[in-house]
Amino acid sequence: MCSTTSNAQSFEWKGSLNTVDKNGFYDIVLLPEIIAKLKSPDLFDIRLTEGEKDVSYILRTKPLAYDETKLTPFTIIQKIETSKQFTSVIFANENAAKLNEFSMVVNNTAVQKVASISGSNDNAQWYVVNNSISLDPFEASSSKSGTELIYTITVPTTNYKFYKLEINDSLSAPLFIKNVGKFNTSLINNSDYDQVPSPVITKVKSSNSHQTVLQLTFKEPFLIRKLLFDVKSPKFFKREAFLALKNEKTPRYKKQSAIQYIPISSFSLVSGGMQEVTLDNPVKESTVYLVVENEDNQPLVFKQIEAFQQRYYLTAYLEKDKIYSLNFGNATIISSPQYDLSYFTDKINGNLPVLKVGEIKSVEKLTESSTSVFFGSKNWIWTGLIVLVGTLLLISFKMIGEMKGK
Repeated sequence: MCSTTSNAQSFEWKGSLNTVDKNGFYDIVLLPEIIAKLKSPDLFDIRLTEGEKDVSYILRTKPLAYDETKLTPFTIIQKIETSKQFTSVIFANENAAKLNEFSMVVNNTAVQKVASISGSNDNAQWYVVNNSISLDPFEASSSKSGTELIYTITVPTTNYKFYKLEINDSLSAPLFIKNVGKFNTSLINNSDYDQVPSPVITKVKSSNSHQTVLQLTFKEPFLIRKLLFDVKSPKFFKREAFLALKNEKTPRYKKQSAIQYIPISSFSLVSGGMQEVTLDNPVKESTVYLVVENEDNQPLVFKQIEAFQQRYYLTAYLEKDKIYSLNFGNATIISSPQYDLSYFTDKINGNLPVLKVGEIKSVEKLTESSTSVFFGSKNWIWTGLIVLVGTLLLISFKMIGEMKGK
């Protein structure tokens, strides 16, 4: 499953894979130190090669195994199935709580669909929230029983009283929707996430006396999806907070710069053990800011903050005894590769052998190393001697010819 064109793109990093002992599909795990070196937050700039040939792959995360009995269901107000058109599900969001994701349980299917979601405060006037949601069974999670799929649908953080999910059924029969709700226990399994080196935490002076601003500086721009907060004090608290990027601008009419924090994910911090927060979307930055709204309370004192990357894999068909390499880090690549393999996901079994990438090396250093090896080798010495002897012989013959001419 290699492309016929050679890979002419220039990458900054390279890692080798061990040869496999039989043909088949394998999962190549992308650890944080690899993803941190990619330029694209969507992980576009990575290629698997065999010699000069690209090898097709599918980028995916490990599906989580959900226990459907732990789902807290929303109250479904209305469910309409219009043949050959769409399925519409309206559900109530109790107390208009903040919502950034919800789950939908359906009977197993292999059909991909597209959906949209809108919100309302009166179940009459609707406002768009997201009009392009992909329901891909390959990216869904399996239920504990193995007979259902669970779609985790991420939406921009909102707090409407009602939500309407509309699924396009124009190309196939509708899904058998069993439930819509939220899981009330942590679904994060350590085997599905890789911890990244802890950030350096620096308190930042804020112009707002009711806010605490902490700068989190990571060793590299890791792809962060989950954060754990260990709050030392006070004993009881409930604070709104958000993770942000800093936008520092200097208005013309002001001498000093005005610091603005651009929210990228909002959440609540509530006392009662370690605070676990899953971000709306993964963030790939080396520096982010935690902004906590204290109101009239004493600031939170953090004992520790830990960060995690969701585990990603490249799933590819590898052949016995062939040598494969992973090439990554190229800012000029702005789109994902298009491979036929994505149409054959049904041929891939759930549990695949896992391969880890070997030593990661800078391509520039590899080039320098190759050059230094040549100039420091016996081949270079012999080449130099041959050139020198040849030059001396040429000069000697020329001098003899000139003497004979005289």
